[in-house]
Amino acid sequence: MPNFLQTSFLAGLAALAVPVLIHLFFRLKTKRVELGTIRFLRVVLEENARRRKVMRWLLLALRMAFVALLVGLFARPFLTAAATSGDQELLVILIDQSATMQLKGEHSRLIEQAVTEARKLIESSGTKTRFEVAFFDHAVRPITATKDSDGAAGSGDPRRAPTGQAVLARLQAPATAFGATNYGAVFAWARDICVKAPPGRKQLHLFTDLQRSGLDWTEVEPLPAEVQSHLHDLGNSVVNNVAVTEVRTPRLWVRPGETPTIRASVLHGGAFVLEEVPIVLEVGKVDQANGGRQPPGGSQASTNQGADAPRSPVRTEFSKLAERITKRERVKLEPGATVTLDFELPPLSEGLWQGRISVEYDDDLPFDNQRYFAISATPAYRVLVLNGGASGSAIASETYFLETALRLAAEGESFSESPFAPMVLPFADDTSLPSLSEFDAVVLANVGGMKKPDAAQLASFVGCANFAWRDEYRVVRMRLKMFGTSFWSRSWMMSHK
Repeated sequence: MPNFLQTSFLAGLAALAVPVLIHLFFRLKTKRVELGTIRFLRVVLEENARRRKVMRWLLLALRMAFVALLVGLFARPFLTAAATSGDQELLVILIDQSATMQLKGEHSRLIEQAVTEARKLIESSGTKTRFEVAFFDHAVRPITATKDSDGAAGSGDPRRAPTGQAVLARLQAPATAFGATNYGAVFAWARDICVKAPPGRKQLHLFTDLQRSGLDWTEVEPLPAEVQSHLHDLGNSVVNNVAVTEVRTPRLWVRPGETPTIRASVLHGGAFVLEEVPIVLEVGKVDQANGGRQPPGGSQASTNQGADAPRSPVRTEFSKLAERITKRERVKLEPGATVTLDFELPPLSEGLWQGRISVEYDDDLPFDNQRYFAISATPAYRVLVLNGGASGSAIASETYFLETALRLAAEGESFSESPFAPMVLPFADDTSLPSLSEFDAVVLANVGGMKKPDAAQLASFVGCANFAWRDEYRVVRMRLKMFGTSFWSRSWMMSHK
């Protein structure tokens, strides 16, 4: 006799009445007419009517079978495995490994206490016990899962379940716990295990700190009535935690010599007032082994590297940073309150700066006591715009909009938050290209031709020895979009040989 995991879907069998109603309401209604001249046709029509009647009943049966099959699939039928002589008890252990299980308990972390108690349960169980153990946070991570016939992780064949010694070997507390909590997902997993298990004693043990955020009110079918549930509440009655919740920098990059302000937010999650808590800012300059300028908001990269080239590690050990700066503030923290502090840095020299904000306080959750940040102090990108279609009116020139979009300021002025410093030069066929060593980018707008020495200089600038200006060139239209400003410009097509 098959069983069903989602028995509520069996109510959908009432939909079997739909094909029956369709069959009754759409039956062919015939009108009897006596015609003496077609008595041979009458025999043929009667034979066809009998055949159509059989086909209609067959169609009705197929419709009802389709509805019943669809309902059965949603109800998830299964066959209960036959109980073996070695398995008389099922022990399901669920261990919460969300972020708050990192909190310090009486002797160790809460997650370590949960694993210790779970190991004791397994060691004290009989030899005829089947074990199903899973860690969970926002997802379920079984450590004893076998494979069902369809290849999915599940309870599988009870006869292939791991022994107690094998489970103990796998049952280790994770080094870090950082996920959210989802009780709905883990209870759905546990219910499937219990329903598919053969008859016998069934126990479920849940080790958690009962975080309210895990109660997302997921619709989960109740556990079978024969399952004995045990809740192990490991949560502390009073949590003592101070966390750096946010660190803000004015921008990812600043100009050399600027004095940026770092803003930090510190949350006190404890129940008592804390006096004179030290908040420390540490920042230092990353020593660039290969030297050179840093592009705004990013790490230095070789000219010949593509967009997908691997980048250097984001964080450097603080002890290896140069020109280190340390600032310290002491604040009073009220229970449940957030304090915001501003640290004004001195003028930064050119380079990549990395830092951190730390709370020097021994609390129950030390991993959120600091946050890292980075600022790149770099000059603006120097962009050379060669205008081959100079116009008498500045506004009528196509390069006027390009220059304005790059500068983000009126002509002759500058904007400190713009990463570009453009310079527009009129360019004609007989004009020589200026030295490009002082520029980071070159834009050719409406340039009709170029001398061979200038083309060679441009090839050297882009770092491609096989680059050449086409003799047979063609004009293309290229749309540029920068800082929300869209405009059209004409540019020459250049290629690699």
